Formats: sequence, structure tokens, C-alpha cells
Amino acid sequence: MIRKYFLLALVFASPAMALETTPEHFNPANLTAPAWTPDGGAYGYLSGAGGLIFKPRGSGGIPFQPVAGAKSRPSFVPSGNEFTYSGGTDGESDVYTLRFGGLPKKITRNGVSFNPSWSRDESEIVFDATVPPNQASAIYAVGANGGNPTQLTAGNGETNPLWSPDGLQIAFTRGGDIWLMSAGGGNEVQLTSGADDDIAYDWSPNGEYIVLGSNRSGNADLWVVSKNGGTPLQLTYTPSDEGMASWSWDGMEILFSWFGNLFILSDLPNFADPTDAPSARPTVRLAPNQPNPFNPRTTIRFELADR
Repeated sequence: MIRKYFLLALVFASPAMALETTPEHFNPANLTAPAWTPDGGAYGYLSGAGGLIFKPRGSGGIPFQPVAGAKSRPSFVPSGNEFTYSGGTDGESDVYTLRFGGLPKKITRNGVSFNPSWSRDESEIVFDATVPPNQASAIYAVGANGGNPTQLTAGNGETNPLWSPDGLQIAFTRGGDIWLMSAGGGNEVQLTSGADDDIAYDWSPNGEYIVLGSNRSGNADLWVVSKNGGTPLQLTYTPSDEGMASWSWDGMEILFSWFGNLFILSDLPNFADPTDAPSARPTVRLAPNQPNPFNPRTTIRFELADR
């Protein structure tokens, strides 16, 4: 079987995956921190040109709902009509919510809040903040309409909280490793370990896996780890760093940033089946017919054959 893997040219891909140079969005404006909308028809991202921008999927479509001052990717409610993000001016960052077509609502007011994640029942938002006297980041939870945040972790540098789809757990990063805790704090379990740096990016929609960035292969590639722990599975094998990733709500694709552009990893392995995991580097064949993101006027494609 040949899988499709939408990525840049001249990279080393996961075995048994087809590798195509088809960017979802080619733009030299340094696009980062993407996130799918729940229906998969659009995505949001941070632009080096300034702020958070949304765009319909595909090469066509006009960007909409620009959000000035945003400093994180959006986290959506299941209906998709509202999202939370962190942003601000003059070096400050707070948590906001925003309904499409509406105005931002400020949820926190400490100036040091980042990386919010909205619970699937839409009642709470978790985020990380460096609130004195700790001076080291911790995970906090706050009601979706604001109020006094509740500290969930000890304040030992915890960042990037991600609410699980079932609302029972929160994944987060501490000391370069991925951890889980109960939704109300406590019952912490370490998922990854080692001298490498791991950072949690997103849950799979079924709540069984977490896609993460890790330099355990020498540079920051994308990996997947089970919520029950175990050895992470490597998804990308590029010679340079991938950025933040977002799992589509139907579980079929992963959207991520690389070299300032956005790409889609599709036809994912069956992570529950070890025989479906890549095990050896394949032969590489060159074929035309796909746009080259280094030069959109030319085409190039790599296909990785099974063996």
C-alpha cells in the first residue's frame, strides 16, 4: 500500500508512505501554529504578516476573520463558531474568546497567559501562565466566561495544555516530556522520557493518541504516542524542524507547519496495529505533476514505494 504524505520536496519520509510536494497553503509570510475547524473546511494559523488568520481549505478561497495581536493557534468549541486564543499588545498576553463575526472577549487579565485549550463541553478553558511568585509556568483552568483561574499544576514549568476529547484528562509538557493529569488536576502520569525535547501538539479525536513534536531523531519531527504510554511512533523524517500540528476532527489527517508553510499528512497508519507501522526506509522514485513549494511555477513529486 502507498500512503499519501503531503510535504516539501527533497525530504526523507516515513517508510511505506507516498511523499508529495503539495502544500495546503504556500505563502512566504511564515505561517505557523495551524488548527483545523471542526468541520475540516477551513483552518486558522498565525501569520508572520501579523495576527491570526482563517482560510478555507484548498488553494482557492479568501482568508477571513483576521485577529490582530494573536499569539497562539485557535482552540475551537465543537460547533466551530467560536474559539479561544491568547494575544495582546505591549508584550502582554491574555486568553480571549471570539465568535466568528463578533468581537474578542477577554477572559484573563494577568498579562502572562498563553496556549489556551477549550474543553469539549465548552465550560472551561485551560492555559499556561507565569504568575508571580512562581515565575515558572503552571497550568490553570478558568470558566469559559472568565472568573478566577484555578491552578492545576505545581508550577514547575508546565506548558501547552490540551484537553482530551472526553474531557477527563489534560495533556501538557513539562521538562521536555509529555504528561497527563486529571481534568481537575492531580493523578499525573508521565508519557514520554529521555534527554530529548517533546512538546504535545494535539489529541487524536478518539482520545487514544497524542501527536507531538520531538527532536529524539536529531531534529524536530512529528511523532505519535499512546495515552497509555509506550514507544512513540515517528511520522515524519525531514532533515529540518516541523512546527505545530493539528489533528483533523475526523481523525484522517494531520495539518502542520514546515518552512513557514502549511502541509497535510494524510492516510495515516493504524496506530493500534504494529504491523501497519513503518519499519524500513523505502526506495525513492521521482515523478512529476505536483507543485514545488520552493518554486510554485515548477512541479516535482517523490513517491516512496513499498518493499
